Amino acid sequence: MVLTRLRTMLLAALALLLLQGPGSLAQSIEDMALSDEEFGEAYDIFPSDIDTIYLDGTVTGMDGSVEISATWIAVDVAGVSADFAFLNLAAEITPGNDVFHFATDRPDDGWPVGDYRVDVAMNGETVETLAFSIEAATADAGDGAADAQGAPLPSPASATSAAITLEQTILSDSEIGGSVGAFAPDTAVLHPRSNIHDAPAGTAFTVSWLAADVPGIEKGLLIDSTDLVAGAGMTTLKSQLSRPDAGWPVGRYSVTIAVAGRILEAVTFDIATKQDLERGAQAASDASLSEVLLSLSKAGSPVETIRAADRRLYLTMRAENAAAKTRVRASLVVVHAGDVPDGYVVLEQELEVLDGMDALTYEFSGPDQGWPTGLYRIDLSINGRPAGNVPFGVEP
Repeated sequence: MVLTRLRTMLLAALALLLLQGPGSLAQSIEDMALSDEEFGEAYDIFPSDIDTIYLDGTVTGMDGSVEISATWIAVDVAGVSADFAFLNLAAEITPGNDVFHFATDRPDDGWPVGDYRVDVAMNGETVETLAFSIEAATADAGDGAADAQGAPLPSPASATSAAITLEQTILSDSEIGGSVGAFAPDTAVLHPRSNIHDAPAGTAFTVSWLAADVPGIEKGLLIDSTDLVAGAGMTTLKSQLSRPDAGWPVGRYSVTIAVAGRILEAVTFDIATKQDLERGAQAASDASLSEVLLSLSKAGSPVETIRAADRRLYLTMRAENAAAKTRVRASLVVVHAGDVPDGYVVLEQELEVLDGMDALTYEFSGPDQGWPTGLYRIDLSINGRPAGNVPFGVEP
């Protein structure tokens, strides 16, 4: 496979310039790139079997230490929620040691094919984004059957897993509780559950718990993994993870659900101190949503009714008085539509408010066979607190 070469030079955001005193040099990042080796040639396409992807660059114009962080995001990857942030890496850069270097290793089953990006921030402010893609690795000669284009044929297991889907994944502190995004360190048991579709009896699911960003713990460390086997007619997948003896370390975690190495769902959550949880609850009570708009394009006119054949639906809004990391969830719910059960949650998406960025955009994809005609609504919540809903209809 021919790799597309790309070399990117970045300037810090204007806000960073304004923060510096008169006559001081502007801090910026130069010669930043993604590569298949340390400080190697820059690429924006990688094969799925690549061992490690490296990100490096140089900070210039420093008049003191700065923090550089890199958030790795799955933008459009089959089986993974859109714009899912799966890894965050950070480093403190000091004058005289102005080079930063991050690396992320290949998952055990290879990188899922799709589009990704890395958001790079300086002192908490995003200054640039590097986009990259993962393509299927080309099979070596003699590695088994391949189709006419040279790509490996899927194994029976992977062919079966392609039809399996998960919906309405909820993480709670009880078996029947509602969705929660942050838990206390003394939470006894965490319970993820999902609705599953088209999973034949005997399908093996793997539920994995990882430390995404926990101080003192290696980023991406696998904490625990459980294998579950679907029974005949099984429609709900349930698992659990008990609290460590010393309690949960504060930080960010993720839980993934996979079949035959293909991640079907990934959910992030936080373990927070009592004070942070109380502040989060207060922030949710102070925050509100405004300029809520449902449309057929990112900058389109508002709609109250769509056609069954419409492929994309966008919901935009602003989060008012919302602190950074405030979670805003949008849940697409069936009110009444054909044979679909009333109240069925089709899809949930959750975004976090970032410092200085209060605009939120959600994108919902229509089913391949078209939206069932009827009535729907999108329920909104802020840190788990209901914040209104947006009704709409679907016509033939």
